[in-house]
Amino acid sequence: MFSGKHRIHSRCFDEILKKGTSVYHGVFRLFFIKTEGFKMAVVVPKKVAKLSVIRHRIKRRVVSLLKKIHNIPDTGNYIIFVQKNILDSENDSIATELNGLFDKIK
Repeated sequence: MFSGKHRIHSRCFDEILKKGTSVYHGVFRLFFIKTEGFKMAVVVPKKVAKLSVIRHRIKRRVVSLLKKIHNIPDTGNYIIFVQKNILDSENDSIATELNGLFDKIK
């Protein structure tokens, strides 16, 4: 997971979802606002997987792949929503979709 200083707190979620820009790519939907610092959250809804064990596994996969990606901007608040298609995806395809997602916002 992200360290405490890089996590988005719940009180900021509504602001990012209402005022932020959204981008779709593959199995991801990204909401972001350009700010001075860098914060990120990964959300896996219950529609994707009913069991919390599976949701947390998906979240851990996405976060570990995010740490390996180097084209993430240094500034901004980002919320990544995962869609149901991710259950059938492999790590390589998830990584390319994450790269494509962040290429769209540059």
